[in-house]
Amino acid sequence: MTMLLMKKLEWATSDNFNDCGVFAMRHMEMYKGSDVKFECGFSTRKDIQDMQLKNLRMKIATKLLLSEANMYKETVM
Repeated sequence: MTMLLMKKLEWATSDNFNDCGVFAMRHMEMYKGSDVKFECGFSTRKDIQDMQLKNLRMKIATKLLLSEANMYKETVM
């Protein structure tokens, strides 16, 4: 029988229902295959974390919009 352990994330929120995709993408980007010390760079301070999330949303949106796979890239440009 395998026991599933949930890692406590110091930067976890309980009131942010909009940025789950941003958190997930950042976690995938930063995960190195070990559970020893998992750090994504998120602050535990709400004001700083809000700024970090805003910057990550812009970074992700820019990459998606300017991707060669985006058939509307020229329209965006």
